[in-house]
Amino acid sequence: MVYRPRRKRSIYTSPEDKIKAVERILREHIPTKQMAEEINVSQTSIQQWVKQYKNHGPQSFLKTDKNTNTTTTVEVGELERLKAIEVAYEEQRIQVEILKKFQTFLKQK
Repeated sequence: MVYRPRRKRSIYTSPEDKIKAVERILREHIPTKQMAEEINVSQTSIQQWVKQYKNHGPQSFLKTDKNTNTTTTVEVGELERLKAIEVAYEEQRIQVEILKKFQTFLKQK
């Protein structure tokens, strides 16, 4: 008898979480397998998200109006605002790291 692992149960992943995961993969060069384990989805799903993001951008993950097939401007504007906040946060996090290292350096002298 051959053992076959069970498929992972379908878990809903929000468009925002998909975008964050893909951007982290692209920015930090995290392997798709590692990200899949972190957020508990299949590696194939992650690979599809990365491909979708590269081909169509983050807007492709947002819900569209089924009648017009267009993304609402509120969602796109909100996405851009969140991305700007994340960039600012990352810059501040790096600055804090540098200051902590500098403080440790000063204590050693």
